[in-house]
Formats: sequence, structure tokens, C-alpha cells
Amino acid sequence: GFQYKRLNLKGVALLLLLPFQAIRALLHLCKKGHYEIRQLVRRRDGDLREAASMGGPPDPVLANTPQLFFNSSIQELLSYIFDQDVIKMDEEVSRREGR
Repeated sequence: GFQYKRLNLKGVALLLLLPFQAIRALLHLCKKGHYEIRQLVRRRDGDLREAASMGGPPDPVLANTPQLFFNSSIQELLSYIFDQDVIKMDEEVSRREGR
């Protein structure tokens, strides 16, 4: 089954289906989008960590392979948004924009 998790971004409740594809899309947004997207995701990293720790019964055919892909995608996303160079770049852009 799919896992659902509610993420609150800027006060807007956003219901996300959190399979592999959604995490990959969020990673793409963090890499290519505005720095505020990364800041929002950083503030809500607990939701991502919690989603990674959840697991249902293994698929009868695929075993736990989908969960492993899901967890590795979350880890890739967290590694990117908490990379010191990315954080430094976001702080510089934020300063330039006066925020």
C-alpha cells in the first residue's frame, strides 16, 4: 500500500502521496527550485524521516525492494538539503534578497 503523510508548508496543509516518484519530484524541486523550497523542506525533515521509518508488510513479489528505493530516495533528498555547500548558498541568496 501507499503511505500518506501530511506536510505543512507555509501554513498550507499539503497532502502528499509519498512513494518513490513523489520524493524524486521533491528532490528535483529542491535542486532546481527557489531556495525557500529547501528551507521549508529542511524545517519539515522530521516528516521525511518518519515516512522513511514506516514500513508495511513486504510485497509478496518484490519483498522490501520498494521500501528500500523509497528510503534511499529520502536519504538522497536529506543529504542534498543538508549539504553544507547548499546551506551556505541558500544563506547567501537569502542575504542578497534581504530576507
